[in-house]
Amino acid sequence: MSKIQEIYDRIKQFKEEQKAIRQAYKDELANNQEYQEVKDELESLKQQKKEIENVIKQSMIKDFEKLEDLKLDIDTDNEMISDLAFNKLMKGETVEIEDEWGNKYIPVFKVKFEKEK
Repeated sequence: MSKIQEIYDRIKQFKEEQKAIRQAYKDELANNQEYQEVKDELESLKQQKKEIENVIKQSMIKDFEKLEDLKLDIDTDNEMISDLAFNKLMKGETVEIEDEWGNKYIPVFKVKFEKEK
């Protein structure tokens, strides 16, 4: 068996153990009356908080529209900078950027395994 397969199997086993412990914890919480009361009170406060936030958002609707536009612009530019950096690296060029304080940043790539479809 390959070393990668052994490590994968070990990770899978660890995740199963994590899942079992988390489920036991959730079961204990579900059976605790004090926890349930605090949880219900918290939900009520969250709803009240959400209502206040919505009133304030409505009074600042133009600013929140601008906020959404800025988020979209940032996401688009992040995708563009990733594509450009990857293309430069594939050509063998050095890639780095610098912020206003002189800190240099280099690209970092991550390998992730997904289930084959």
